[in-house]
Amino acid sequence: MAVPLLLLIIGGLGLYIKASPIGGVKIDVVDANGKAITDYGTVYYSIWTFNENGSFEVLKRGVLKKGLLFSGNTIKLSKAETEKLREIARKMNSKTAFVGVDMWVIREGKLYTLPPASIELDTSEGGFFAAKFSLHLDFRDAVVTQIAPQEKTSVDSINSSQKEEPEFLVPIIPREYKWVTVAENSYPDVKIPVLIIRNMAWSDVTGTLQIGTSQSDYMGPEVTVAFGKLISKKATFDPSSIKVKALGRSFTNWYRGGSILRVPKENTWGYVWIKGKVHYIYQQEYICGIGAEPGSPGCEPTGNERYIAKIDEFSISGKYGKVLNIESGAALERPPYLPPFDTLEQSPALEGSVGKDIYLENFFKEIYDGTDGHSFGIGVPVGALINALTGHSLPPWVDTLVVGFSAKGESHYAIMGEVRNDGPTGSVRFIGYKSSYKMSIPVKKSWWEFWKSDHVDTKVPVGFFIDVR
Repeated sequence: MAVPLLLLIIGGLGLYIKASPIGGVKIDVVDANGKAITDYGTVYYSIWTFNENGSFEVLKRGVLKKGLLFSGNTIKLSKAETEKLREIARKMNSKTAFVGVDMWVIREGKLYTLPPASIELDTSEGGFFAAKFSLHLDFRDAVVTQIAPQEKTSVDSINSSQKEEPEFLVPIIPREYKWVTVAENSYPDVKIPVLIIRNMAWSDVTGTLQIGTSQSDYMGPEVTVAFGKLISKKATFDPSSIKVKALGRSFTNWYRGGSILRVPKENTWGYVWIKGKVHYIYQQEYICGIGAEPGSPGCEPTGNERYIAKIDEFSISGKYGKVLNIESGAALERPPYLPPFDTLEQSPALEGSVGKDIYLENFFKEIYDGTDGHSFGIGVPVGALINALTGHSLPPWVDTLVVGFSAKGESHYAIMGEVRNDGPTGSVRFIGYKSSYKMSIPVKKSWWEFWKSDHVDTKVPVGFFIDVR
């Protein structure tokens, strides 16, 4: 009788025991200090990805609330939902699946739109237990919008003559918060500059760039997003109102690529390029009643906007074992796509004597810290490239957006290289450039540093663009 009695007591207390889901994903969402995000208010979330065409696709929406006996800060994806993500990745020939997370917090009549976050799933089959992830979001980075209270209506229509009974009020239409794609386009087989040299010294210069790491590591390009209030109306980049963040990798595989570039003293410009498909997505944020669509009653824009810049795939020229060769080359000319110079900042000059290799990590040790530093590495000028391909129909500041690369779970950089002075000038100065604004990029952290943020704000290498003087 003891066991039935115990179950009866538990049931009477309103408690129950639930088995762990088979497969699937659990995402714990906390702030930068490890505090549950639901401590700030009611949280709405959206789980999304990019489909095989590279377009934005929402997989799930939901609400998180703080309960009496639990924090309520965990988002759960079923095995079926995660298998859909993996299937999209397999169609893209990617070894990992990109999972985006959008979150909105409602607190004291205000809407706090948090920067997007992401996780990365392996495409292999999920096991019995749910995969666990933790997202550390900085509430201070939220864009704040004053919102009107939800309209309410009386449901005391059963007996309207009984005025002594209090009216029971409920919302007419429950709300949902969402990002809606307004415009997008992609461009395949585009030459993407990855190493740019401007030779202003009377000396021959050699630059080498290699993409990829050991054959045991996947690598791929990260997704860059810029967001803020009415940013489509801004002509110049304003770091106080436009926030830029690098998310996880849009796709991964075993890759190698790159080339050697020789810029003789008679030439000024040269660059190493790789080929790939670039993509931009412009979105607006809406507050809508359930089922309402943008442009219809009950669905209004908040004024928040974002631009997503990414690479959807590499153009492949062949295969070496399981490693795919990225189509690469070099050209002795000024690249057609350059970030605006007024958004660049010089790194300290490095002296280059004849025959001495200057490695790319020497320019930015905070980015290239051994092999376990910041994952972003070099930022290639995808924003400038896309804006040129659209006929400069996007805001001019989009030119500043760069896309980085990483390997091994977003913790290793994936682009290496060096420059060298071949003479006859005995010594030259190599000057690298980084963004004049800070970008939030993923960082490696140890498992015991679970309380630390998984992103850090820093100025990132652009180009990689090098002046020789």
